[in-house]
Amino acid sequence: MSAHTPLRPLALAPLLALWPLAACEGPQRAASPALRVEPGSLVLALPEEGDYRAGEVTLINEGRAALLITDVALTEEDDSPELTLLDADDWRGVVTLRPGEGRALRVGWRVLDAQPDRARLTLKSNDGPRTVEVLTADPDPELLVQVDPSDEQGAASARATLREATPGGFQRATVTLLSVSGAPLTLTRLCWVGEDECAEGALGSFRLCEGAGATPDACAPPAPGAPLVVGAARVLSALFVAPEGPAVREVGRLRVLSDAANAPDFVVTLTGETCVRSGARPLCGACGDGAVDPAAGERCDDGNFDDGDDCDNRCQPTCAALGACAPLDSDGDGVPDADDNCPDVPNPAQEDRDGDGVGDACDPMPAARNHALGPAGVVQAAGVVTGDRYRVRGAFTGGAHLSTGEVYLLRGAFRP
Repeated sequence: MSAHTPLRPLALAPLLALWPLAACEGPQRAASPALRVEPGSLVLALPEEGDYRAGEVTLINEGRAALLITDVALTEEDDSPELTLLDADDWRGVVTLRPGEGRALRVGWRVLDAQPDRARLTLKSNDGPRTVEVLTADPDPELLVQVDPSDEQGAASARATLREATPGGFQRATVTLLSVSGAPLTLTRLCWVGEDECAEGALGSFRLCEGAGATPDACAPPAPGAPLVVGAARVLSALFVAPEGPAVREVGRLRVLSDAANAPDFVVTLTGETCVRSGARPLCGACGDGAVDPAAGERCDDGNFDDGDDCDNRCQPTCAALGACAPLDSDGDGVPDADDNCPDVPNPAQEDRDGDGVGDACDPMPAARNHALGPAGVVQAAGVVTGDRYRVRGAFTGGAHLSTGEVYLLRGAFRP
């Protein structure tokens, strides 16, 4: 037997079977990165509050080698840039993502106008360039108006009745203007609707004041203000100032003009009615409850209906309480009865042509002196004076007189 034993054909069979597989595989393929962006595009919704919103996409390396991000850029298709790349400094230079690693890329949106925005987010890496579209919602501003007190509230109008103001007093309605969606809300005008114009500040018995809690004595007219971002509010006071004198009923229409998409011309209709306290209506607002409410314009409140005491039915001090009662003027001509030569007939000029102390307005013979009782009980007469029991002709001066009923006894010397 030979020292060298040749291979048997059966022993070579397994090796020959593996040869075709090795020949097909060839050299092993090199590992590489693979970038996936989630989501594939970024859509930013409207801000829930204020004027700012942020969103993000996630960059994920799904490959088997390191992903090298060499550049990140945001390009906006708008002359008024509103989109920004947040944490931009973190993306400067080369950013490496290991296999399986992900990282958030954030974009911010500052709403400046009522137009939607569009931008492109461009990524450069060792897996090639990638573009991500960035879109925003349509940011039309929207207005919500709240009125307190309120009878009716609608999408473009509201109604309220103010019936608690006493004569010379006032009642307040609080009007709140809210920006509830989209771009900042711009209020373009606030005015009262008149016959020929829209009046700012005041019209008739109505006043519009800036802020809550305004009064007729502390009423700042509304001034142009900055736009209201989402969630911001502006508060106004609408006052009904009931005039002195007879009760009135007036209607005021307040227009709120803005760039709101839902209600660009909102109207608040206020009906003002004077409140007169009586047994059937003992209270006008807080007036009549016995407790002074300075915020409602009360200066006193005795809880009764007696206008003759120190507090009248409007909850204001009477002249007696103030020590400032005007002298009695029965005819209302501005001359007190004590000094009026016609106390029951209005004659502010006090004309008295014949100088007899009786004004021409109530003198039956204004051009000729007739009888009058002068100082110290002296009767003076001129012309013809006819009484029920006497007739005097010629000028005379009488001394002290004595009267009994309708009979006048004159003592003194008669002078022709």
